[in-house]
Amino acid sequence: MIVQPSPSSSFFADGAGINDQVRKVVVQPDGKVLVGGTQVSYNGISRPYLLRLTSTAALDADFSQASTGINALVGAIALQADGKILIGGNFTIIDGSPIPYFARLTYNGKLD
Repeated sequence: MIVQPSPSSSFFADGAGINDQVRKVVVQPDGKVLVGGTQVSYNGISRPYLLRLTSTAALDADFSQASTGINALVGAIALQADGKILIGGNFTIIDGSPIPYFARLTYNGKLD
């Protein structure tokens, strides 16, 4: 299922929101929201293909998907019991390293 956020909804009231398609949304136990898809920015800030929002829809500055990011679509996200994040998609590079299609990230988005 593809979800396209509406900038007019209250969740995105403080900005333009996500600039492209959302493919997967997962809420973490602390209420933070992981978003994967074809988006490359949130409220005009570059966050290609994977980002995390606070429970109030602010971009979570503590979540960094790596220094050079992910190079393509993240279409699957799952949480492990230990808080680590599993992602799958069309990507082949994470943080400049060849990591094709499936990866595990730490709670804060670094490659594990």
